[in-house]
Amino acid sequence: MAKPISCVLTGLQPGHSRFINKLLEERPKLKAWRCELTALSHVYNLYFVAYSDSIHVYQPTFPDQKLPNEPALILRPPVSSPHLSYALDPQCPHSINRLHLDYLGREEIVLVVCDDGDTIGYSVTKIQRAVERRAASEVRDDDHLEEDVKVFLHRNAGISAWGLAVHQQGRMIALSANSHEVTVIAYALANPSETDSDSSDSSLESLPSSNDSLTGDFPFPRRKDHILTLRAQTNIPSISFDNNDTDPTGRWLFSSTIDGKTILWDLHNPEQPARILQLGHCVNVDDPCSRPTETCRCPDRDSLPHAAWHAMFVDPRSCRKSPSFQDAFGVEPTERAPCYWDITSSKPRGPPLYSNESNSSDGSEADVLGNDAEATPDPASGAQEQQTTDSDEISENESEQVEDEATAPETDDDQEEGSQDAQSLFIPEPTTANEAPSGTDYSVTVHGFDAQGGPLAVTMNLNMPVPVNFQDLLAQDEDSDGTSELMEELPLEITHRQPRQRGKKPYFELTTSQDNHTQPPPSIPPAVIVTKQDIYLVQPRYFSTPPPTLPSHSSPVIMLRYPQFSLGAEVNAPQHDRLCYATQIPELGIVLAATPAQKVVILSLTQIVTEQKGTGKRDTVYGMKIEHVVPGAELETRMEHDEHGFALAPLIYGRLVGFAVGPVQGMLDIPADEIEGGKERGRVDGEGKPRRWRLILMYQDHSVVTYELGMQSENDDTGVADLMV
Repeated sequence: MAKPISCVLTGLQPGHSRFINKLLEERPKLKAWRCELTALSHVYNLYFVAYSDSIHVYQPTFPDQKLPNEPALILRPPVSSPHLSYALDPQCPHSINRLHLDYLGREEIVLVVCDDGDTIGYSVTKIQRAVERRAASEVRDDDHLEEDVKVFLHRNAGISAWGLAVHQQGRMIALSANSHEVTVIAYALANPSETDSDSSDSSLESLPSSNDSLTGDFPFPRRKDHILTLRAQTNIPSISFDNNDTDPTGRWLFSSTIDGKTILWDLHNPEQPARILQLGHCVNVDDPCSRPTETCRCPDRDSLPHAAWHAMFVDPRSCRKSPSFQDAFGVEPTERAPCYWDITSSKPRGPPLYSNESNSSDGSEADVLGNDAEATPDPASGAQEQQTTDSDEISENESEQVEDEATAPETDDDQEEGSQDAQSLFIPEPTTANEAPSGTDYSVTVHGFDAQGGPLAVTMNLNMPVPVNFQDLLAQDEDSDGTSELMEELPLEITHRQPRQRGKKPYFELTTSQDNHTQPPPSIPPAVIVTKQDIYLVQPRYFSTPPPTLPSHSSPVIMLRYPQFSLGAEVNAPQHDRLCYATQIPELGIVLAATPAQKVVILSLTQIVTEQKGTGKRDTVYGMKIEHVVPGAELETRMEHDEHGFALAPLIYGRLVGFAVGPVQGMLDIPADEIEGGKERGRVDGEGKPRRWRLILMYQDHSVVTYELGMQSENDDTGVADLMV
């Protein structure tokens, strides 16, 4: 059966082929351990990349989406005041943590949040005009042109900021910070001209960050600007509004916290959350309907294994109707307590990744999912407890950026229970042979892709020379003291033996506010929740009033574990493997999620009508299905191989720092000043067909991999060569 979503590789730029005319110290720096550093405009052919504390604006070529050697423009976000504090980057406190592009009303805007707490906003239209002026002029003075690209928003959160969200129709911008707070800027609606991005936000600095002044003017008629403050208990890496027609006023907002809470906020009653969902897997689980309250005993407890990284509202109209479970989920779901339909077995099988020969696992599903992996999807059999293996890992960013979870030392029983496996522990600086402790079996591993498109791990003993296929590359970057700055940017890992982890069991806890939510809320759609290692799709029933007394399989939560890895490959996932990047394309009905470990998973959204046994009650269940995981085998033709067909060296050396999606050239949105009254921007192909979209992956070594995405229909063989620009 053909996949409903097509994904075609259109271009590859290895990092070593870019900036070849610049000295190493002159090359821009891509920071690791950020949330998202790239974005594509939906109106103009502009690609944004956050290099440290600046924004480089590129114009990709068609159809390969290749980036020129020089950016079309460089923006340098201003600093609100000197000597600001930082959470992650003492060398550059103003470095960007997240870059986000969205619509505010009819105007497309680009926002950044920084490690020093600054939030800065630009009009994309003004950036496009500056690019056009620069192209028409022989002068290449970015400083002169940047003066014309004034910021419309500049605000400091007082501490490192991470999350960004925009509600288009409600004209609201939200940001989250390590203060454990979400700040919502609600622009006035009484005079829409005052909400355009042409205006300055300087007046907002004097507004009190309080909810006391909302009575009488918020949410309507909103004759003036307001600032709302939502208070959580831990750091908040991401937030999101519902920009579907299900919430035209921006009433509802999701926040994701590093202690594992997905919080639904009602901005009409902002004093406390409307719902709190906590879902995941933990060794401590006794009651699957409650998150364990005792100190976590998971072997990877120091790396925040239960953190929530994203939550997204899903437009039900984006969910493709499916005739069968196989079509909707890729597999017959397996029921697991207390309410999960597990579709993890829909992943393709593959050899273990990020491990060495000492791995005793044979890559079977039982090794990965536990002894109950063979459970059948028979509802009458009752839910099974899921046994899983996860990586024992320590995160540099999660220890610096966010508060540590409470930890407890492993017991002797923990050590005796598991078998010996290789585990990867991230080290922020490369270890040299002189630093390797004597008597310890250490090695350095560089990850890339092999001839079959799978991961390639080049492992070097710390006391041995660098393999010959890296010599020329590293020699170009050696500085005066003989060290390589490029090597410092490679995904180096130090490997040693660790006991196999004890199985984790699933849990799902739902908490409902007792105040101000006695009346049924407006229709809230299903939601996709992304945690450190898993993706969940939650049915709308859990957001209704009253919610279910207890979670049950009649309102299933669709669960997909380690989506970017094939079955058997999850055993020794590197510690930086966390699903910290996520977005969706409602027009294509897909969700994309990725980790810094180079892989992006593309899921199609589905729905299926089910019938309950005994009662005959019919209900719609929303689901998801794996369509593609990229990069993969499609890179094989782009690599150099030896006479045996094996790759000589990885094409990509660095971690993924972000991925961006947007319509391909020739199918872009209509600019705001060209939209006629009442007309909507969007599909502009003239035939009512879904547009084709581009996906651009940026890696820390400056490598760029691009794809074209589209909705596959019968007898549809349209490709990039058929598009008119």
